[in-house]
Amino acid sequence: VVGPAARAPRHTIPDRVLEFAFARHRPGSGPGTVLGCSSVLNAALRAHDPHSSLMLLAPGMGEQLGGPEDTDNAAVTSARLIDAALVKLGKQLRSLEGLVLKVVGVQPQSSAIRQTSPCPPKPHPLANTMATAAGGAKKKGAKGDVNGGALGGFDGGRLPRCLEPVDVLVQIENSGRWPSDPQAFKKMKAALGLQLAEALEKSYGLITQTSEDAVDVFADGFAFRLTLYSGRDEALMARLASDMLSRPAPNAAPLPAAAGPGGLNAGAGSDAASPAVSPESMPLIRNWHHGLVQAVGGANPAYAPTVRLAHRWLGTHLLSNHFAEEAVELLVAAAFTGPSVCPPPGSRVTGFLRFLQLLARHPWGSRPLVVDPERQLTSAQRNELQRRFDERRTAALGPESPGRLPAMYICTPRDPGSSHWTHCRPGQDALSHTVALARRCHASLTAILEHSAAQTVAAAAPSTPASSPASAASAAAPVVQELSRVALEAAFKPRLEDFDLLLTLRPEALPRAHNALSPAVSASSAMSRRRRRQPDTLSAVLDEEGPDKPPKRARAFLDAFPEKAVESRGPDALRAELLVGFDPLPHLLAALEERLGSGSPAVAPAGSTSMSSAGPLAALCADATGGQQVVGIKWSPAAFLPAPSRATSCHTALPCAATSLLAATPSSSSAAAAAAPLAVPNMVQILKEVQQIGEGIVDDSSAVRSCSKLPR
Repeated sequence: VVGPAARAPRHTIPDRVLEFAFARHRPGSGPGTVLGCSSVLNAALRAHDPHSSLMLLAPGMGEQLGGPEDTDNAAVTSARLIDAALVKLGKQLRSLEGLVLKVVGVQPQSSAIRQTSPCPPKPHPLANTMATAAGGAKKKGAKGDVNGGALGGFDGGRLPRCLEPVDVLVQIENSGRWPSDPQAFKKMKAALGLQLAEALEKSYGLITQTSEDAVDVFADGFAFRLTLYSGRDEALMARLASDMLSRPAPNAAPLPAAAGPGGLNAGAGSDAASPAVSPESMPLIRNWHHGLVQAVGGANPAYAPTVRLAHRWLGTHLLSNHFAEEAVELLVAAAFTGPSVCPPPGSRVTGFLRFLQLLARHPWGSRPLVVDPERQLTSAQRNELQRRFDERRTAALGPESPGRLPAMYICTPRDPGSSHWTHCRPGQDALSHTVALARRCHASLTAILEHSAAQTVAAAAPSTPASSPASAASAAAPVVQELSRVALEAAFKPRLEDFDLLLTLRPEALPRAHNALSPAVSASSAMSRRRRRQPDTLSAVLDEEGPDKPPKRARAFLDAFPEKAVESRGPDALRAELLVGFDPLPHLLAALEERLGSGSPAVAPAGSTSMSSAGPLAALCADATGGQQVVGIKWSPAAFLPAPSRATSCHTALPCAATSLLAATPSSSSAAAAAAPLAVPNMVQILKEVQQIGEGIVDDSSAVRSCSKLPR
């Protein structure tokens, strides 16, 4: 029988039980004889924030978040606070009067509620009702005191400027008067959103922000993003998908029409083409995924912490931009509920090892990964999934392939063709890199837990027994800390040598910079040490010829309001500058992808005679969780072979001296290609453009492989 305990250390109860039982039946054993490993990876879930000791007080909830001792508990507490605020908001939405179509249901869709978000939102003092804001504005408090003391716990510290939205699906009444035109349908829903926001402001004094896609509502310290849904949404999206698939692509065979979103009865043609509508805009699929994750998390207490560890692992290795959040949840769900001779993982460490093992050992190129926690698929249906996978793989290898086979093929009862979360990402190169990292980290972490832990216990265990359990715990604490440090570096330390160029980002320009990991596994710290130890020629050229200091408008503070602004400005002025769901990192990656990715490289691919067949110049890797404030760039070797230059990007091309010799090769298949001047990318000019694109966000750039090592 286990008594009451705090929520954060509950996963360590089995270790404490074993330690107590071992000491009771072997009285001569000293402290540290039995060492539990269930908490060795807890540091990966904590943020190395200088303001981590500050507390955020949830208005009216009586709960505190923050601090190094309970950051591991933040996801659970945040989910409970969000759920309570959402229940209250749902009652208010259903009781609204005067709407054209009444609200009949409110359903959450956020990963923060299912406790799998690597960065769960915390209650914000400015995200309150108008009455609370007005009452707080009338009160005069101490330094940095806004909203009547709600910021008292900050003591002049960081006040976040960007709020993570909590996605909520608001179901409204059905109606037969919706327009059939997609644009008119979207405008009509936007008008209903304006009416809903106005009703919330008048009836309950809630602060709202509206757009064409959603309505943001500030309530009880959180920003809820309301998406309206009616019975016509799915039908309209299915019609758009059918129209897109029925329209043949140029120089391609016509594709069969899709049977409908989801379900095993969908035709093979619906799997082979790109999805006409993104999964984020299909509410029923997101609702089904939310229910699946909550069901797995309810049956396995270690599931949610394992998902957060998986997010952190992908982020610290700069791979989180290649994996959708839902795809990571499905991978961990497969590790917990997949067919195996072993029982489901009982701890977060075992679950994380099982996740790495799944990534490293699953044959991604020959078999789909079927995620079916509730065992809805029969044996015949699983065989059908394998048959479709084989057909698509054979078609993708053919010369006239109508679609691309996803590198990570994940099937669910609602997504038999892997068309939602892994259709476009990760690519084959990113998946191969992830598999290699997973294999290496799994081997290192397993060796540490199985061998190094035993050696550490044997070396640290004293010959005399402890006088009390408290002294035993204090004696074993250094052993656990050392083991945690070694395990953290083995699994979460990034391999910077895998990249060619690293862009250091300004922490003030990132809304999640406060989620940075320990300096021991920080890529920014490693870059600083590398540049001090071994300066490189390319970085020196960029420093000498780089652009001037960016203007003031490009040096915004997005992580938190400056301390002077908190002290001098009122709550209304600060609230007007709150940004809901804004993150500049995806915009930076999109701009760099357009320039360096599949957009328009400086030269055409080698051996290509068509100027339209553009190949990527580089692959981009980043951490969307905020743990690593670095963007890694890996150049494509094929992009640096001499090839015909492009007229649109000749300013970043370097002509080859041996143009005539290379152009006269017999491999040239056309006179135009043979006469075209050959060039290679001009690295200095391209990197200057990269700096211009990242103006205000990119703080520094460093070449990992020094140019001084090249032969002269």
